[in-house]
Amino acid sequence: MRNIIINLIFITLLLFQTGCLKKESKMIKTSKQPIEVKVSIDKPSVKIGDIIRYTIEVDAASNVWFNIPTFSENIGGLAVYDWDKSEKEHLPNGRVIQTQTSELETYLVDDYEIPATNIIYAINGKTNYISGTPIYVEVTSIASTNDTFSGIRDIKGPVNILSLIKKKSKMLMVIIGAALLAALIVIILIRKRKEIIKVVAPPTPAHVIAYKALKELEAKHFIENNHIKEFYYELSNILRHYIEDRFALRAPERTTEEFLMELNNDRSFPKEYRDLLKKFMIESDLVKFANQTVTSENAHNAEERTVEFIDQTKETDIE
Repeated sequence: MRNIIINLIFITLLLFQTGCLKKESKMIKTSKQPIEVKVSIDKPSVKIGDIIRYTIEVDAASNVWFNIPTFSENIGGLAVYDWDKSEKEHLPNGRVIQTQTSELETYLVDDYEIPATNIIYAINGKTNYISGTPIYVEVTSIASTNDTFSGIRDIKGPVNILSLIKKKSKMLMVIIGAALLAALIVIILIRKRKEIIKVVAPPTPAHVIAYKALKELEAKHFIENNHIKEFYYELSNILRHYIEDRFALRAPERTTEEFLMELNNDRSFPKEYRDLLKKFMIESDLVKFANQTVTSENAHNAEERTVEFIDQTKETDIE
């Protein structure tokens, strides 16, 4: 009887402790940041020519706008073979998830670093960047150590020129005769032909092209007709083409993210204009892709900043 009572007391205490643990576990809550970025690859080591799948996953709150950049040509020295971006998936918990997978490849043996990718996002009217982490990939040769020289053959011995001439004498005479005849015809044509002086017009300066494009943009009256999105689209294109023609930066075909990365690494570009361009590019992307509302005054200010940038960076030695 005594043992039964002791066992009942022990079971009661055990159940009470289990209930406390359950209550305590219910009180533990996990919280997520407004936006989180995860990057991954399907395999850290590949052979040359193999496809590497590089995935960027963004997990954000429903009130956060974000844009995953696409890589048009290469990233981290690896060529972009193909890419696929999923639609934004709205989850029941109020989060939004989107993934982008890029297929990369290379035919050069080396250790590659895929740099951290910057994701532009906006929350409560404020824009910022969030970065992933760099990823390292090892690309090795498909040949084994023992096969390094297996496909290399020794060179042939020296050719006897005199013997070759004797064997091919008839063909050689025909070739020499044809060459002399062709040379004679060319000399005759050159003597009879009048010299034509071609005047090659110098290329149009970058700022002249940009000024003309800005006048054409003003003539469309986008701001007056409240077509602000179309105005920013054409204004950013004009600025990108001017930068390419003036500074030899491939701005038009690059995404904003790729262009800003190249801009930071280019020492020939004036440092005092980098922040100005960065602010303008982000503002344009928010208007074009996030449908951010701006006033006509903002649009006029953007146009004035563009004209000021062209005025101060144009080539002064070109008339």
